[in-house]
Amino acid sequence: MGIAEFKAKLSKYIERAQQGEEVVVTDRGRPVVTVNQIPDLSSEIEELVRAGIVTPPKGTLPDDFFTRERPPEIEGPGLSDAVIEERREARY
Repeated sequence: MGIAEFKAKLSKYIERAQQGEEVVVTDRGRPVVTVNQIPDLSSEIEELVRAGIVTPPKGTLPDDFFTRERPPEIEGPGLSDAVIEERREARY
């Protein structure tokens, strides 16, 4: 279906995707995007936790986590630069 139809009937197509159908959206007859259901990975994640491969979250992120100001960049060489230099010096 074309983009205009998809936009006009978005709720309908979201519902169809939730039921497992893959919805293909076209632009001038050429497929450009698919909308489909996100698989439930909870059992796989639980298995990884049991195996000790991943650690479950200890809490939730603050609401402003992605919008808060980042700390300033530290000037000068980074840690990796220092490690590389130390290794280079240790060879001689």
